[in-house]
Amino acid sequence: FSFVNTKLPTSFRSSSLFSRNSIAFHASQYSSTLSAHRHPLNTQFSYFQHKKLSTMAKKSKQSKQEVVVPPLQKIDAKKFVYEQICKAVQELYSFDLHAAEAKVPEDKKILNQLIPPKAHLQDLYFSLCTNMFVVAKYLMKNKPKNLKPPQFAEEVNNRISEKLQQYAAQDPQSILDHVEPEGPFCNIHFKPVFVAQVVDKIMKRGFLNPLPEKDERVMIEYSQPNTHKTFHVGHMRNAALGNSLVKLYRHCGYHVEAVNYIGDVGTHIAKCLWYYLNFYPKKGMSIEDDVPEDITKVEFLGDMYSESCNKLALENYVKLPFATYVFARVDKIEQHPANPKWLVVQLTVGNDITQQVVCGGKGFSVGDIVAYAPVGAKKGKVRVSVIDKKGVQSVGCILSEKELGIGANNDKIHSFTEQDMGKSIFKTPEPGVELTEASRIPDTDIPADRNVTDVLKERNTQVKELLLRMESGEEEITNLWNLTRQWSIDDFKDIYKWTDSHFDFDFHESDVGTEGKEMAKDAFKKGILVESDGAIGADLSKHLMPGTKQDMGFLVLITSAGTGLYATKDLALAKRKFEEFKIDRSIYVVDSGQSLHFQQVFKTLELLGFKQASKCFHLAYGIVTLSEGKMSSRKGTVVFFSQLKKELTDHIMQNFLEKYRGDWSDEKIEETCRRIALATIKYGMLNQDNSRNIIFNIQEWASPVGNTGPYLMYAYTRTQSILREVTLNDEEKNLVDYNLLSHPTEAKLLTILEEFPETVEKAAEAYKPNLVCVYL
Repeated sequence: FSFVNTKLPTSFRSSSLFSRNSIAFHASQYSSTLSAHRHPLNTQFSYFQHKKLSTMAKKSKQSKQEVVVPPLQKIDAKKFVYEQICKAVQELYSFDLHAAEAKVPEDKKILNQLIPPKAHLQDLYFSLCTNMFVVAKYLMKNKPKNLKPPQFAEEVNNRISEKLQQYAAQDPQSILDHVEPEGPFCNIHFKPVFVAQVVDKIMKRGFLNPLPEKDERVMIEYSQPNTHKTFHVGHMRNAALGNSLVKLYRHCGYHVEAVNYIGDVGTHIAKCLWYYLNFYPKKGMSIEDDVPEDITKVEFLGDMYSESCNKLALENYVKLPFATYVFARVDKIEQHPANPKWLVVQLTVGNDITQQVVCGGKGFSVGDIVAYAPVGAKKGKVRVSVIDKKGVQSVGCILSEKELGIGANNDKIHSFTEQDMGKSIFKTPEPGVELTEASRIPDTDIPADRNVTDVLKERNTQVKELLLRMESGEEEITNLWNLTRQWSIDDFKDIYKWTDSHFDFDFHESDVGTEGKEMAKDAFKKGILVESDGAIGADLSKHLMPGTKQDMGFLVLITSAGTGLYATKDLALAKRKFEEFKIDRSIYVVDSGQSLHFQQVFKTLELLGFKQASKCFHLAYGIVTLSEGKMSSRKGTVVFFSQLKKELTDHIMQNFLEKYRGDWSDEKIEETCRRIALATIKYGMLNQDNSRNIIFNIQEWASPVGNTGPYLMYAYTRTQSILREVTLNDEEKNLVDYNLLSHPTEAKLLTILEEFPETVEKAAEAYKPNLVCVYL
């Protein structure tokens, strides 16, 4: 059929949902029905379309005078069924359904509640199903007293079904095949000739045309890579999802602005440049001279960032990464006077320094050395404080095996002994000694005579100072930032070109930092924002996260040090979208880890008076992992895009295209390889529900069989081979008799083709491109 024809009109190729030859790129997964019949479907399609159409054409040539072809009946199925039901109700019950539904909301009307029946009833016919209980409620005055409403609905269904069947029997040209009552449900099945309308639509090239324009401007923000970090396989899920959504919305008639938001400022850049300036061995006069020959410039920057994170991470230098925690000796243990499950513990936490802790832990004794978190230390995300535990003051806390990461028991307080030497600690633990110092890993780059936490504080201070130098525009560091920033942006452009990702506008984080802070200060003066612990932000504690009982907490917009945060810039960016681009709906394609952040931003926009805030949507998606575990730019455990591209193209060349060497030009082989590679990676990324995490597996995704992008491309080329065998001129096409469509596979295939426009609309409105691939 024409929707897979390579010779599509230019206007269609530029505006359609799928670019030519890339139908596999925007899909997710087959339906279970199609998966079960994947190869048989192709075979039956070839036989029943090729042989039957050819035979029909030959017969029509031989005796054109004898051929009488019934015209296709272009009927709206739902309206037809509704009118038939209204007619039956009028005859059976003398009741006017049209009048009764005049004031009923559109979505509650019978017409708009007609749905496809259960899957097993769709095998042979195009069908619709209605719940006759909806009809029966209008007829309750006709209900016999001895019948309950469900029984009455079933009786109404049986009578109406019988009447509809009579209508079909009386009219030989009726599109109804048969009507099947099932409890209160009425399943109405159409003849295949009715479903064949879709063939006519497709052949006239209007079936895949974009829908009528809507008066709504939608901005879809996707990709959002950070400069000075390497674009990796995980970024491809965002790019595939966002690009597909842009095409879906444009196809559905929306005015769409596809935009990128590049993170070109921030601490991650300061870390990267800090490492280069302080640790990387210089070879030449500039940073360009220092890039190794075997990696790209952006991979070099990615390495610098990963190495900087290593130099700043406490866990890389100590076995017990608990800053400010100290060892303590247990001097006395007593039962708590009000709670028999609690113990009151007296500790020595330093020279002549004692503290009292109320503890529910077990497995320790007087004289044991334990880990103690003093007041002010961080335990997870919470600051340790003085707490009144039913009349007994508890100052700080002692830690269990699980809290220390030494064991799995959360009740057992860990006591340090000689058995811990060489494992979690390397020095004898004494009261007052920091855990970090006693657990220092030997032979690191921090001198033994320096305190490890002091050194890391100094390093983090250097990063902050470098960030301030960047923000103040200091010439030397700004020049270095601009040069390396451009490396990343140029690399992004090359990647987007290779992956067919397109943007109408690029926002940069560096453009909105000052504006966001001014917005926050102005809102604070107006009393919309409040101050907390020296920081300015939005108190959202009275607002709940959608669908949960969790409140949104406090959104910091200006820190006590006077700096803005990501949320501050997002407010300014949203303001630009609304005011400069006149956006009605704003979609953010960002991983699910940012869900709280975006709900806080949207609620704050609402508080600031932006009406469009109600139409801001965060399209959250799961992360991409490797079989070995989660990827991390900080840890350097990622598959770079350049590596992905090479691995994919090498695999495809070896398994798909080597046999065409000599027959095809190098340019054709290279472009075909790119297309198959894109089908592999994009389909793999979209072949999941948005919320699910994905395990990247190139062997499975690049397989030429099964639920993969390459298989869809193979199926597409098979249809082209079949079409080349069907040689009908326009006169012969007009003589086709669709009443001859009788095979179940044909009826099923036509029914599925008919569902395409509705599937696309559902995919767009639900923000789920994977629905298109379930369809494919």
